[in-house]
Amino acid sequence: MTPKDKAVEVLNAYLKESSLSDCDIDLVPATSVGENFASTIFRAKIKNARVELSVIVKVAPDNKALRLIFPIRGLYEQEEFYYRCVLPELETLQKEHKILNGFCSYPKYLKLQSDPYNEVFIFEDMKELGYSVLNRTKPIDYDHSVLVIREYAKLHGAAYALKKLKPNVFEQLAANARDKVFGSMVLTDLKKEQLKERSMIALKSLDPVKHKEAYDRFLKFSETMFYGVQDAHKIESAGDYAVFTHGDNWICNYLFKYQDGVPKKLCLIDWQLAHCGSPALDLSHFFFCCTDQEFRKKHYEELIQVYYKHLGLYLQQVGCDVERVLPFDVLKTHLAKFSVYGVYMSTIVLNVTLLQGDNLPSLQNATQESDILKLRNVKDSSDLELYNSRMRGIILDFIEYGYDLCA
Repeated sequence: MTPKDKAVEVLNAYLKESSLSDCDIDLVPATSVGENFASTIFRAKIKNARVELSVIVKVAPDNKALRLIFPIRGLYEQEEFYYRCVLPELETLQKEHKILNGFCSYPKYLKLQSDPYNEVFIFEDMKELGYSVLNRTKPIDYDHSVLVIREYAKLHGAAYALKKLKPNVFEQLAANARDKVFGSMVLTDLKKEQLKERSMIALKSLDPVKHKEAYDRFLKFSETMFYGVQDAHKIESAGDYAVFTHGDNWICNYLFKYQDGVPKKLCLIDWQLAHCGSPALDLSHFFFCCTDQEFRKKHYEELIQVYYKHLGLYLQQVGCDVERVLPFDVLKTHLAKFSVYGVYMSTIVLNVTLLQGDNLPSLQNATQESDILKLRNVKDSSDLELYNSRMRGIILDFIEYGYDLCA
C-alpha cells in the first residue's frame, strides 16, 4: 500500500469509530519534500452533511532499507508511549494540583495505529487553530525563543513535580521512556564514513590558523562525538535531574499562534525523539540548531536565566524550591557536559534546514544504506556559505562558553 492508501484506510477506521459516515476525504501533502525523514505527513479535509474538519495524518515509511538505517519502529513506539502515558499523566497532575498556566502545548491525538510496518497516527490540525511554522532557513528571533524556553521550563517542571508528588509513577514512566534512538544505533562502516564526512564539512567552516584552538578541539571531538551523544542520552547520566524531554528541537517542530503579529502561543510537535534525560538536551539542541551566533551573543545567558526563572515559578506551585530540585550550578554543569548533543545535532540539522528548493533530499525511495546516507549533505549545495556561517558560530561559541567538546 502507498502512504496515501494507508492514510485513507486509517482515516476511514477513525471516522467509523467516531460515527461519521458518508464522508468525503481530500488528502494533500502537509509538508514540503525533505522536511520529514521518518514520516509522510498528510492534511486531510473531511466533510459530510453534518461536519467539516481537518486533521493531520502521519504515516511511517515501510521502506525496509530506511528501517534498517533508522529506528523507525522505535520512533513511533516512543511517540505513542508519550501520548498514551507520559503526557496524560502530566496533565492529570496539573489538574489535581490546580497548576496555573501548565504545560499543554502539543496537538491532541485522534487515533494511534501502531502495527509494525503500518504505523499511522492522526492528530488535530493546529493550522486550523491558527498556528503556523517559521521559515526553517532563518534563525529564530527573541520573541519566539522566549516562548520556546518558557514551554520547556513548564514541561521539565511538570516532570520534576511528578517525581516529587508521585515518585513511583515517575519511575515507572521513566523506565519506559529511555532513549530508543542513539543507544540502540550501531555504527556500521558506512555510518562511520558518513559521520566523519559530516564532521569534516563542519570542521571546514573554521580557519585552521585563525581558529586554531577551536579547529583542533573539534577535530578531536569528532572522533568520539557519537559515543559522547550516546552517553548523554542515558538516564543514568542525568541522575536525579532527569526529566521528560521533547527531544526533537529543530525549528520545523515549533508552531506559533499570533496576536497582532506577536507570537503568543506555542505548540510542540513530533515527539519521536522524546525520552527521559537531562533538561540540557532540549536546551542545547534548541539553542545551537535554531539560533545563530549573533543571537546567542546577545541573549544566550539571559534566556538560560529565563528558563530557570520559569522553572522555579512552576515548581513553586507544588511547593518545591527550584534550587533543591535543580540547583543552578547543576544546570550549568549539565549544559557544559551535555551540550555535545547540540553540536552533534547541528551537524545533521543544519544540513537539512539550510537546504532549499531542489537541494532538499528525499529518502522515501532509497533502496540501500549508501543511498540514504549520501543524501543528507550540504557540501555540494549553494547553501554552503550560510551553513559555514552558522556552523562556525556554534563551534566558536562552545569554546567561548568553556563547554567540553570531548565529553
